[in-house]
Parts: sequence; structure tokens; C-alpha cells
Amino acid sequence: MKRTFNIVILLLSTISIYSQKYDYAWPMGYDKPSNQGWGLSSLDFSSGHVQKKFLYEIPNIRIGYTASFINNGNGNLILMSNGCSIMDGNGKNILNGDSLNPGRIFNSYCKFGSYQSYPVISGNFFITSKSWGETYLLIHQSSLPDNSIKDFVGDHIYFSIVERNAQGNFYVSKKNQDISTAYSMITTLSAVEHPDGEHWWIHFRAYQGNRHHLVLIGKKGIVQRDSQELGATIRSTNDPACLQPRFSPDGKKYVFATKASGIEIYDFDRTIGKLSVPKTIRTYDDSISCDGFCFSSNSKLFYYTKDTFVFQVNLEDTTLTSTEVGIAWGTDDNGWPYVAGLMHLGPDCRIYVSPSSTQRRMHVIHHPNVIGVGCGFEKSAIIMPTRIRFAVPNFMQFRSTGGAQLCDSSIQWFTTSIDDPTIMSGLKIYPNPASDILWLRIERIGASKHVLVFDLNGKEIRKYPIVEGVTNIPTGEIENGFYILTSDDKSWSRKVVIQH
Repeated sequence: MKRTFNIVILLLSTISIYSQKYDYAWPMGYDKPSNQGWGLSSLDFSSGHVQKKFLYEIPNIRIGYTASFINNGNGNLILMSNGCSIMDGNGKNILNGDSLNPGRIFNSYCKFGSYQSYPVISGNFFITSKSWGETYLLIHQSSLPDNSIKDFVGDHIYFSIVERNAQGNFYVSKKNQDISTAYSMITTLSAVEHPDGEHWWIHFRAYQGNRHHLVLIGKKGIVQRDSQELGATIRSTNDPACLQPRFSPDGKKYVFATKASGIEIYDFDRTIGKLSVPKTIRTYDDSISCDGFCFSSNSKLFYYTKDTFVFQVNLEDTTLTSTEVGIAWGTDDNGWPYVAGLMHLGPDCRIYVSPSSTQRRMHVIHHPNVIGVGCGFEKSAIIMPTRIRFAVPNFMQFRSTGGAQLCDSSIQWFTTSIDDPTIMSGLKIYPNPASDILWLRIERIGASKHVLVFDLNGKEIRKYPIVEGVTNIPTGEIENGFYILTSDDKSWSRKVVIQH
């Protein structure tokens, strides 16, 4: 009887650990008519494979890089925010969910304007914890043009608490509660879970100087405040050089960038909330103009986007050298351009790279834990049902405490929807696993000239010319194991198994 009871407890705890699907459905898009390519759609990971879905079209809703969302523990979309209000998963304002970030900018962009989105990139996000039940916190930053200093600043950082009432409806129980009323830098807001699984560290940069603010917050509100002076000095809103400051999934690294110093990477102790003196990552041309930052799921590799390029940095290499692993540039049939923008680690362990424009295309890094081009960057890997508003909405990294599974690599990739004639399409690889020969069937080779074979350490072991039609790759002398096939123009990659 005791043994049976223990098994039941183990099963229940396993279900609890693996069911925290707060980021399993990603809404994105515009409010305009869907028959013109607009509306809201989503990437959904909850069914065991990646799916893209059309959601709906509702006037005055724009969910992109100035917005955020959260799902419930089962992966169902329940809350969204555009920085102006808090909405349910159907795009309707919840009770007391209006009038976030009051002030001049709200009146221009939310109350009287036509934008319906508060204009601070990565300026709001939801957090929760398994122990919080049906309570969710929205962290959000308001902004203000200050004519006396001729700059655009963050004038408040708030939290608002969302709960569910007895009727099962969400409502805002506390709204626009101050975290900070001092001037702060916009687009510097981020967060990481505390190891206790009950609290979060909220991080933001002070306006001017080199002060980092760290605020510990829980279900009921603020628990602790602290600050440190470290790293490069910021003098104006133009000094930060990234749109996505981030903590690593294991909570031990924090990354930020300024035009003066480059990309700064700090060690972080998330138990006591302390940063170290940073090390510097220089970009390939020693200039700073980065969009997206993201870490691999094992926290050993760091990725950043710069214009049309995607770079990788091996954090275990003391030189912190940047390696180009992908190129993303092109236009769709209507002439809309795309490049490489903000990045997000998916619950399937892939990294999703936004187009940084009003596009339907999204790029993907299929194997982010693999060093070098074997990481598998694929340009235009996904074509969404509707146009993306520059990027996937903002969300923090969940499942980083209590032995939870950070991401699930068993979530299957759907059949590619590439329809860009400038890159390879109609690609089939078989058999997989392969023994003596691996066949590639390719309809269009685009700019690719060769297919490269990499091991999981990023070492190139074979190189073969590509032809349209069928190409065979001799694998008889390749050792058993997992390998990455990728084109020499870095436009696609696939994982294959060699098994003799």
C-alpha cells in the first residue's frame, strides 16, 4: 500500500513538473483584415509538434515586440497585454484591465491614438509560479519625453496583479503599483526566477550612469530592493545597443549591450541577486547595433542578431569569439523585406528568430546546443498565417527551478513551409537513420553549392556538391551517431542519424 502511494505521488509530481506550459502558445500579429494577410495567429507547441494557427481579427489589437502574453499550466492562451491594457486569450479587456501606464504616452498611443500599443520595445511581460495558482503579475514600464534633458526616458516601472474570481473570470486586483518612480532606461527590463521557485528578480538599468536595479518580487508584491554599479556607463537613451537584455536559462548569466563597450556578459547569483564585473563580447566589425539576444537551452552558447546576420558565442571559450552561423535577408512576393530580429527560446528547445519587419516569415535555429553552423540556422523556416508585428511578443524563461524540464526536444517539427525561390525548397532526406548512403531530393537549390556534414561538436567532417534532383551522400565510413546536414549558404539544416 505504501509503495502504491509513493508511486502515485511520484506520478503526480512528474505531471506537475512537466505541465508548466506558460509559453506553449505564442500569439502575434495585427488587427487588420485577414484576407489581406493581417490578423492574429499563433505558434502552438502543446500538441507534441509545432503548429501554426490563425486566431482571429479584432480591431485595435496589435501583438508584437511591444506586447506580451502568458498561457495557463496546460498551454492555453489566457492573457495578453499591449502595454495599454490586459486582455484575455480572446483579445477582450479583462475587468479593470484598462489604463495601464497612465500619462502622456498612454493618451497618444492608447487612449486617443490609432496605434493601440504602448511604444516601449520589450517593455512588459507576465510572470507567475506554480505555487501562485491563478495569480499572474504583469511587469510594465511607462515612458516620457523629457524636454529638459532632451531625451526619452522610463518614468515608472509598475506591476499589476491579475487573479481569477469565483465566476472563473480574470480581473486586475491591483494596477499600476510602483516598482520604481526614478528615471530608468527604456528597453532594459528583464527578469529571472529565484531558485526557490516562489519569487522573481526584476532587473532594469537606471537612466544615466552604470547602476543596475534588482527587485525581488513575489505573488503579493515587492520583497526586496537592491542595486549595483557595474559595467559601462549609460549617458542617454541612444547608448543601449540591444532590444532584448536577457538572463540565461540556468539564471547564471546576464547579457546587455552598449554602443561604447560592446556586449557585456555578467555572471549572476540568483540566490542573492548579485552581478559580477562583466566580460565583453566584441561583434565582428567592432560596432554595436544588435537586435536580438538568446541563450541555448544548456546556457553554454549565446546568440545575437546583427542586421542580416546571426552570430554564436561559445561561453566556455575564454576568447568569447563571435562565429557567424546564419544569414537572413530577402523579400516576399509583395516586396516586403525581412532580416534577423529578436529571438526566443521555444519550449521545443529551438530558437525562433523574428523578421524585424511586418512579415509572415520566421527563421529558426534547430539545434542551438551545437557549436558552429551545425546549430542548424534555417532562413524563412516558417511562414505564418498572418503578418508578424516585427517580433514574437515578450516572455521570460519559465521552468528554470525545482527540477522542471526547461524545454522538450521531443516536440516534433512540422513539415517546412518554405516558399522562397531564393533558397532551397522541396527538400527530402532519406532514409533516416542511414547506413551506407543518404539520399537528398531537392527541387530548387537556390544559392547553395554544397551540403556540409557536421558532428554535434560543430566539426565539419564531409562536404558534397548539391544538384537539383537527387544527390547521394556516402555514409559507410561515417561513424554511428547524430549529425547535422546543412547547406553552405546556411539557409537550412536537418539532423540525421548514421547507424550501421
